Amino acid sequence: MRRRTKLLNPAVFEGRGVHGGDESRLVCRASAPGSGLRFKRADRGGALIAVIDGAKLPSVSQGAGRSTCLGDGETGIRTVEHFLAAAWALALTDLEIELSGGEMPFLDGSALAFIEGFRRSGVTEASMERPRIRLDEPVFVFGEKSAILFLPEDSFRVTYTLDLRHPLLRGQVVSEGMSPGHFIESIAPARTFCLAEEAGRLREAGYGKGADTSNTLVMGPGGPLENRFRLPQECARHKVLDLVGDLALLGCDLGAHVVSVRGGHQLNHELIRQIDMRRSPARTEQS
Repeated sequence: MRRRTKLLNPAVFEGRGVHGGDESRLVCRASAPGSGLRFKRADRGGALIAVIDGAKLPSVSQGAGRSTCLGDGETGIRTVEHFLAAAWALALTDLEIELSGGEMPFLDGSALAFIEGFRRSGVTEASMERPRIRLDEPVFVFGEKSAILFLPEDSFRVTYTLDLRHPLLRGQVVSEGMSPGHFIESIAPARTFCLAEEAGRLREAGYGKGADTSNTLVMGPGGPLENRFRLPQECARHKVLDLVGDLALLGCDLGAHVVSVRGGHQLNHELIRQIDMRRSPARTEQS
């Protein structure tokens, strides 16, 4: 089991939300040990939206349909998955998180900018250990063309298969151990992507108003438009990033091999609900 960490100084992030396109300001401060990640809306009088503390799964939905939302509708906070993946990687479990708006800043479209911002503010190891979920049986969830299998193991590993109608995105498979250090190096920099042919339709449907070719890999037939890949199989790696961010909603580390075939946020959410139903205090290891 790894130890929790503590943020030494406030971390501030500013930018546009990827779907709504509005500017927002995010301020993170250290909170009392064991208090969890406490999400608040500064523009709504500091209203508490959600708490992630490993004890109870917060209210979660797809939000814009292509992201993860805490809370409900206009009063919630959209697109939290990259932030949660960064906090998980650094073992930051106790933060007061105040957002002036309804959607997290999108920054560079990955989790890397959040990790770098936290590190600039200072992160130090705390005395408490992170809780860790261990289940006794596999969990399987599926959709029409997608499926996720959760296999209990001692370590944490993710295998993801991306298979889209695009010459560069057919049969991409990433299968790697998710140690925090490896995640930061090989998964966290992977950016959001979409197909060039669907970009216009997404805008018309109200998505992607804050996206452009600098923070999103817009995939044309020969590769990303006005950009280039940071990592091999970057699009599949970004789906791993999203999955790790969604699993972080459980507020615990995991001992599991998670195998996802074409999974997205909707199926990720169903998986964590099923895991939450099966865990109990006896099955959640804690210091």
